[in-house]
Amino acid sequence: MKNSNWKIPFVFTYVLTPIAVFLAIISGGAGHGDYFSAKFLFPYTMATASVFDQIYIPFAILALFQFPIYGYILKKANETNKIIKASLIILVLHFLMIAVVFSLPSSYFG
Repeated sequence: MKNSNWKIPFVFTYVLTPIAVFLAIISGGAGHGDYFSAKFLFPYTMATASVFDQIYIPFAILALFQFPIYGYILKKANETNKIIKASLIILVLHFLMIAVVFSLPSSYFG
């Protein structure tokens, strides 16, 4: 199942990132939104925001690199024919973190 043209999905993660960031910002509604999209797309960053009641710069940077990191992991997994396993692990961890972030109480991030 190794795909020799894996650059297309890898580059896609770089294209997806600004779109996801835009959706997350819109979801926040200048502090008056529900942050649903932000929590769904960037659960690791939003989990830290829920804990600290603030989004710190290092965690905002993490959000910018989250999808490219996913792409890099998938690219490497594809090279070793472990693409399905890596995809499932990323998917499960992402959705587990979504469950965590939606269960955390936060006075600022809905």
